Amino acid sequence: MITPISDADRAWIASLLDELAERNVPLELPALERYYDAMQRDWAGRPAGQRWDPTQFVARVGAGFGAVLARRTGLDWYVVTADGKDSLALSGGRADFVVYPLAVVAKRWRAGQTGFLVALGEEFDEEARRFLARADARADGRAGA
Repeated sequence: MITPISDADRAWIASLLDELAERNVPLELPALERYYDAMQRDWAGRPAGQRWDPTQFVARVGAGFGAVLARRTGLDWYVVTADGKDSLALSGGRADFVVYPLAVVAKRWRAGQTGFLVALGEEFDEEARRFLARADARADGRAGA
């Protein structure tokens, strides 16, 4: 199930984007990737007992990643409910094309991955454009019938 996000969710995303701005991280994939990679290296380079909690940082980068994708593709934020769990995601309003930017960043953080945001963002852009073009073509075909 896919539903529009609440005002509270929208405010939370906006606050995460404000945190990026406060840290002088522009909403551009190369800048987000540099920021993420530097923090991942800092965090991983510390002894386990001296590592900071990455939860807010990961959410911040995930929101930034989502904001860039939304701007570039025209997708918007939604709440997607699957298997009884709600997740923030980007979609065109249909459950058949959904991107989970916060989860994407969190998964890669847990794996210790770096250097992925630019390439993955470009891949999602291309995928979204292809999907939306097919959806538009299907809608145009139905309209002409």
